[in-house]
Amino acid sequence: MEEDARQLRILLLGSPRVFYDEQEIHIKRRLLRALFFYLASQPNPVGRSVLMDLFWPEESEEDARRHIREALSKLRSELPDPSLIVATQDHVRLDTERVYVDLLEYQALVEQVRPYVQRGMHTPLPEAIYQQMVKAVNLWRGTEFLAGANLPSTDGLDHWLSLTSQSLSFSHQNLLETLSEHCAVSGDLENAVHWMRKAVQLDEENPDLYYQLIQWLHEIGRVKYLPIKDDEALESFQTLSRLEGIIPALESAHALAEAIKRAPTMRKDQIILVNLSGRGDKDLNTVIGLIR
Repeated sequence: MEEDARQLRILLLGSPRVFYDEQEIHIKRRLLRALFFYLASQPNPVGRSVLMDLFWPEESEEDARRHIREALSKLRSELPDPSLIVATQDHVRLDTERVYVDLLEYQALVEQVRPYVQRGMHTPLPEAIYQQMVKAVNLWRGTEFLAGANLPSTDGLDHWLSLTSQSLSFSHQNLLETLSEHCAVSGDLENAVHWMRKAVQLDEENPDLYYQLIQWLHEIGRVKYLPIKDDEALESFQTLSRLEGIIPALESAHALAEAIKRAPTMRKDQIILVNLSGRGDKDLNTVIGLIR
């Protein structure tokens, strides 16, 4: 059944949201939310023993089974239709015929395109595969699985959330990089930049992604490389330190040098924005050695 034909929509790729016939519903209790989101994330029925280990690991089997019954009863009362939860003596699941979960659609799409996820691409992807990848990444409404869900903590639940988040982040990252490379080898650098920007948001400490992004921006004329001499960078390093009390990194000092050169040619109402990245105290010994 298509997404728009299902009564209950559960969105987990980002901040979790739940809709019933387009009306948003909220499950207020943390434990019930956690149980509901966990069941929604599973493609198959979940054994009661699994739920016992995840949510009530320190309880006796008798008490844990009682807690499950009570939790399911309370969860049903919070849903517009109690029959959306299907429970047998041994297993619990959501009614997949009437429930849509973005996570499950995403995982199905990832499985279909998995053989095509690669780096160092030399030829474009088949169009159908490209569209499936686009559909998969567009299911994300943020960068984190269950962002801000505020779930209760147990060792088992924390472990599940951590592993699932890491796995989803890894696949999301790979898809974005594959999409950007596909666009690049297809000669569509504008969209290559679009997908690479999203990849950078997921992996902000990866210098290779920044380098590739800047290279493509340069090729489409949105970034210009300018030469700065060492003595100009050293002079701007000292100027900012002396006038503002800010010690820039040497890399940023090169940008400052260009700003200092351009400023006299600009009107007073124009603004130059310089990104000061990094800390200059790590470069002090180098600078002192050069200016002596």
